[in-house]
Amino acid sequence: MLTHQSLRSRLSVFLCLICFLLSQFLVFDFAVNADPACAAKAERKRSAERDKSRAAHSRKKEDKKSEARNARAKQRAERGKRERSVDARNKKDAQREKRGASARQDKKDRKERRKHEQSGKRERQRERQRERREKPREERLENVSEKKADWTDFEKGLQSFERGDYKNAGRYFEKAADNGSDAAMFNLGLMFETGKGRTKDKKKAAYWYRKAADLGNTKAQSNLGAMYYLGEGVPRDYDKAFSLTGRAAEKGEPVAQYNLSGMYIQGFGTKRDEKKGFFWVKQAAESGHPEAQYRLAHSYLEGNGIKKDKKTGQKWLHEACGRGVPAACAEEKQLLKR
Repeated sequence: MLTHQSLRSRLSVFLCLICFLLSQFLVFDFAVNADPACAAKAERKRSAERDKSRAAHSRKKEDKKSEARNARAKQRAERGKRERSVDARNKKDAQREKRGASARQDKKDRKERRKHEQSGKRERQRERQRERREKPREERLENVSEKKADWTDFEKGLQSFERGDYKNAGRYFEKAADNGSDAAMFNLGLMFETGKGRTKDKKKAAYWYRKAADLGNTKAQSNLGAMYYLGEGVPRDYDKAFSLTGRAAEKGEPVAQYNLSGMYIQGFGTKRDEKKGFFWVKQAAESGHPEAQYRLAHSYLEGNGIKKDKKTGQKWLHEACGRGVPAACAEEKQLLKR
């Protein structure tokens, strides 16, 4: 059994141990607090930990803000993409509609042009047929004498000429010319000038043209005027050329009207006068002369002797093209492309 004394001794030993441990702890804590380097180091460590914690918190906050900004930017981009897609679709629809409208209009214009060209072609064909039916008859009625023999000779000459039998045609025309047919005289002059059925001879052509012109044949007057203008078969004489061409032009001969306009514009055989030149080229064009129509078109398009008028110029280009002037057709196509 433990005695009271031994218990006291053990308790005192235990208390002494506790006091020793407590003193050691206090001494260590004092030593740490007393050392400035250790204190600074501990403070730095705590400060670093605080900074690290704040930085992590700040990064986390910035990441959240960045994510929010990216989300908003993505939404804006998607919205813009949708709007652009709608705009592009609308633009394509508008372009498609415009192309469709343009194609429909072009188709309509082509249809109208074809209709106009076909109508003009039919009208020209009717005119040519009417001229073939009526004009030779008018010449025969006006230019042959009252004798039946003259009528028969001229008729046979025309038929032979149309068949290509120029030799017999010339023989019949000579018979009719001997009996006073100015149309037969003109045809003989044309045969000598072109060399059809007769040896080409400008002097003999001028001889027969002069005989027919003296009898009032407008074609002969026009052709003889051209020969005086060019000096072919006769000496060049602008005054005679102007006089003969003017007489034929005033009687409605288209070739003479066209040639007379050139004489007024260039001043051959008369004073230069662009207004009269324009007047006669317009007369020739309205009479159906293709080259006159082409020149008149340029007068309107360029304003030569008249105020510029593109619409009227295009109209006369179309007329000239329809009558077989290749340059008029090419220029008409270029104007339509613009």
